Amino acid sequence: MKTIKKWMAYFMAVLMLCSMSQVRVLAEDALPTADTPKITEFKIQGVKGTVDDQQQKINVAGLPCNTDLTSLTAEVTCDPADAIVRFDPLKPSADDGQKKLEQGNALQTEDFSVPRICNVEYQGQINSYTVTVSTLSHAGDPATCTNDSVCKTCGMLLEEKWGHDLLAATCTEKAKCQRSGCSYTEPALGHDLSKATCTEPARCQREGCDYTEGEALGHDLSKATCTELARCQREGCDYAEGEALGHNLSKATCTEPARCQREGCDYAEGEALGHDLSKATCTEPARCQREGCDYTEGEALGHDLSKATCTEPARCQREGCDYTEGKALGHDLSKATCTEAAKCQREGCHYTEGKPLGHDMNAWTVTKKSTTTEKGEQARNCKRCDYRETELIERLSRKADAGKNQIADLRTDINYPLDETITFHLYGAGQDNTEPVDGDTRYVPESWKIENQFDWRETDGESGFQIHKAGFYKVMASFRQQKFESGTWQNTDQTDIKEVTIKAGTEAQREEQARKDAAKKAAKTGDTSQMFVYILLLLVAAGLAVFVIVRNKKKQQ
Repeated sequence: MKTIKKWMAYFMAVLMLCSMSQVRVLAEDALPTADTPKITEFKIQGVKGTVDDQQQKINVAGLPCNTDLTSLTAEVTCDPADAIVRFDPLKPSADDGQKKLEQGNALQTEDFSVPRICNVEYQGQINSYTVTVSTLSHAGDPATCTNDSVCKTCGMLLEEKWGHDLLAATCTEKAKCQRSGCSYTEPALGHDLSKATCTEPARCQREGCDYTEGEALGHDLSKATCTELARCQREGCDYAEGEALGHNLSKATCTEPARCQREGCDYAEGEALGHDLSKATCTEPARCQREGCDYTEGEALGHDLSKATCTEPARCQREGCDYTEGKALGHDLSKATCTEAAKCQREGCHYTEGKPLGHDMNAWTVTKKSTTTEKGEQARNCKRCDYRETELIERLSRKADAGKNQIADLRTDINYPLDETITFHLYGAGQDNTEPVDGDTRYVPESWKIENQFDWRETDGESGFQIHKAGFYKVMASFRQQKFESGTWQNTDQTDIKEVTIKAGTEAQREEQARKDAAKKAAKTGDTSQMFVYILLLLVAAGLAVFVIVRNKKKQQ
């Protein structure tokens, strides 16, 4: 009987553990709601503010009159002590960032020139206060013409001195301050006399004053000249009388301009005419052609003979002279070569005769054999001269190795994070062949896919993707073989597949995802095996209980 009870106890314990595992899956966190946080004390520069919890207001008054309200340090005490204090910004910003105080008693510099909102936060509960800060008023004597108004408490300048409000002085009257109670004066200006002129006496130039002194001077006239009439010589007077006399000019000559013949006048008009010279010739000097002038200049030029050429004798090169001397020289011809016809060797003569002989070349000789990486070379020489020709021989064709196709930048030894872009590159064998020849082959990336996720996608070699569920993923890439023919790369029917398996998410995330996938699969297929086990265990337990009760009754009878 004791053994049966012992096994019944084990069975009930197992049943309770199974039930608790099911209950734990459905349970959600349920935390009790925290009390609303409060501000218990608010100080600025040692001045304690009044905290009104009902009106949600804090008033700090009585700061010194010279306090800068735009940069003050607040000391805040909260209940609970570890609540977080935030001041709303004066203006909303792009990141909506609030200045955050440390937990508990804290210091923070803020602008309190306008009312501020102070938020107290604790475990999701927020309590907001409107904070108003004010200072004492300034006290000082009023400003005067000569004294500033200064605060007697802090020494701050409240108003600058006014200065005197003077009534303008005149030539005969002083300037006086018009402010009540001020007797300040400045001296009279006196008369500002102009100079007397030919037609006006000296006058005061100040506005509103008509004072004059002395008499007009009268005009001081000069004598009239060839170019000027009689003028007043006083400074500032433009009075003139009569007309100018005009010049009495002589005639100009080859060496003298036309000149005025009046006494004291050195006026000349134009320039000397200069000699009107004829051109000198090979046999005559230059001569003046003006009537009455026998001036000559220089000597006869003599003939300016050119050099005789192959086809011309020496000739005088002066315009209008046809003098010649001697005979033409005739051509001095060189021998023709492979590249040049027979040429006249005289300087400046370009005469040629016949044609170049042309090169007489030997047969081609290979000087360097071609390989798959380098071109070969062949050469030949001219039999008559040292001319040499070289020519490249095309390199041998290259065959790309499919084993060198690769999926790069994907690692199998790390866990890739979820929901972040994973980039990789596809490199085909022979893609670095920038100077192909006929017969070369290469592989180029054609498409890629993630097995059981999506179909093949075209690519040019660089691609990326994101994984949102933890697990193992097989990345597959297809490379197409191409052959270089007739100057272009052409696709063949041969492809090569490469694959890499990567891990997404941490090991714990992959295990959790596997459990979720298994549960979804069971729900979709109607799997009730766990429920059937629980019911079967309950029936067995009930049967054992009935068996024990019946047996006990039989023993009692």
